Amino acid sequence: MRAVAYIRVSTDKEEQELSLQNQREFFENYVTSKGDELVAIYSDKGKSATKIKNWAELQKMIRQAKRKQFDKIYVKDISRLFRNMLDFITFSREVVEKHGILIHLVNMGEGRDLDSFMLGLFAMFAEYESKKISERVKFGKDISKKKGIVPVFAYGYDRVDKWTLVPNQEAEWVKKIFDLYTIEGLGMSRIAEYLFERRVPTKKKKDGEVNYVWSQNAIKRLLTQRLYTGTLINNKQHNKNIYSDERIDVPEEEWIIHDRPEFRIISDEQFVRAAELIESNKRKFPIDETTGKRTLTRKSEKHLFSNLLKCSVCGFGYRRYQRRHIKDGPLYV
Repeated sequence: MRAVAYIRVSTDKEEQELSLQNQREFFENYVTSKGDELVAIYSDKGKSATKIKNWAELQKMIRQAKRKQFDKIYVKDISRLFRNMLDFITFSREVVEKHGILIHLVNMGEGRDLDSFMLGLFAMFAEYESKKISERVKFGKDISKKKGIVPVFAYGYDRVDKWTLVPNQEAEWVKKIFDLYTIEGLGMSRIAEYLFERRVPTKKKKDGEVNYVWSQNAIKRLLTQRLYTGTLINNKQHNKNIYSDERIDVPEEEWIIHDRPEFRIISDEQFVRAAELIESNKRKFPIDETTGKRTLTRKSEKHLFSNLLKCSVCGFGYRRYQRRHIKDGPLYV
């Protein structure tokens, strides 16, 4: 039979690369020993084990299975394919039953091909195990939150370890951004342009390259980050469940707050001023009575044609930019 193998590891760490290579070599020999022709090996890494939509190679394998490009799938154990019954039912109906693809599990003693009934039993065990793992992980994360674990990426700081941040040269740009917003009167989109023009890199790289493109949302997240006042807040959000990427806001009374004065970059007074300006500017965007959400067009009667020109794609209102003078040089905004 024409056969393929599917392999997966849960992280992008270097040692996992060796694991993938070992798995690949194993299946190259194992499939042949079973008398089948190995036509492809699919591999995923660094993805959640509970969300098969994230596994690009698995999705590719499923598409090719539907086109009958092979007859059998070799896999170490059922958890490599799915860890919940919903994914199993979809996979079983669309791949195993409809297209007659066989599933061979290596960890079944000498290894064997399984039908949909047996796959279902193993899928139930895999889902149970996934839930237990998720509970253990959540327990560990809750302990870390209570102990004061710091964010992995925080603009303005270097992360020394799980519990320590040290302000770096980015901290001066944090101060500058707050000054531009609370003293110079620039809006968030104009601050983003200001940073881009001066080639100020963001915290995260884009496609492995230094990224200089700031967004309005990035500026807002920075201006509302209480970490800059020496206050570390954990447990503000959590996943809806182990099968969903959706994040749920946690009530403020359940937040875990740590006073870390060594993290301070901005004064409490300037942070409060920024919050007041954000709230004041938010009210300039009226609420749509139909949707109950704020519109994308700022309410203004400053000019005769204010609010009349809108983008046909996103609905955002056009604004007139003018040259403004900033203390350290002119800026076109």
